[in-house]
Amino acid sequence: MDANDRESRPIVSEFERRAAETMVLMSDGAQIRLLHLAAPAESRNGLSVLFIGGWSTGLAGWDFATVEFAKDFDVYYLETREKRSSVLHADTVNDLARLSSDLCESIEHLGIDQSRLVIFGSSWGCVIAARALADRRLSPMLTVFRVPIMRLRMPPLTRYVIPIAPTGLFEAAKPLLRTWLLRRAETAEQAAFYLEILDDADPIKWKSVGRHIATANFQALYSAIDSPALIISTDSGDTFHTDRDAYQIAALMRDCNHVTVRDFKEMNSPIIVELVRSHLAVMADRLSDGRIC
Repeated sequence: MDANDRESRPIVSEFERRAAETMVLMSDGAQIRLLHLAAPAESRNGLSVLFIGGWSTGLAGWDFATVEFAKDFDVYYLETREKRSSVLHADTVNDLARLSSDLCESIEHLGIDQSRLVIFGSSWGCVIAARALADRRLSPMLTVFRVPIMRLRMPPLTRYVIPIAPTGLFEAAKPLLRTWLLRRAETAEQAAFYLEILDDADPIKWKSVGRHIATANFQALYSAIDSPALIISTDSGDTFHTDRDAYQIAALMRDCNHVTVRDFKEMNSPIIVELVRSHLAVMADRLSDGRIC
């Protein structure tokens, strides 16, 4: 599949069209976009699921899962502050601690009962959730880590350039970044997903967050988590989210199940939704038997 075919695929998010939008005011004065789609009253199960996407990614990789969960879950989607939708201040320190605070403050703003909350992170979103969990600031019933990472994947040397490079360099480097992304995409869907990152990028925000975490390794965060977790990874050879990372992270966590799916496409499919529903059912059975999940 060539680049022209990959780039011609449209990105459509039914969830974004149906959800209510709120800009949540954070304690540092920033505003973060939050989307909410309530389950129908007749089928609501009393549970909530909050999605946190990957680095600067939108809803392209969540379109099926978010709508499917909304059949009986109240569904929330948090757009993290490196994304274009955020409203930041020049003097804000946009490091990982701040982004994990955004997650915690959003949950507090919503008034969600954490004992009935599933946090669903993907890639960079897993890291944000991991920081909040490691700091014991959250206690959800379950955290789903979809393709968790030990560190952000970037082109060679990029992680060392981000803290010092002027933001104007981004546009000049964009063609090279597009080529790098397309060469690593498994499918048209994954290519479209990654190209959306570049098309929606805000270089100033990327640098304001990226300079704090570009060289970081997140292993210690995962090893500090002792709340229930489900890791979902792919065994297809995804170069952005390696199965090796997922297995290493699963080994670090105290209360964790790890399952794999075939490829990127299955990451936003009925399979993912069924995996989470089945895991929650097993947890409920164990609790009813007096066993610890």
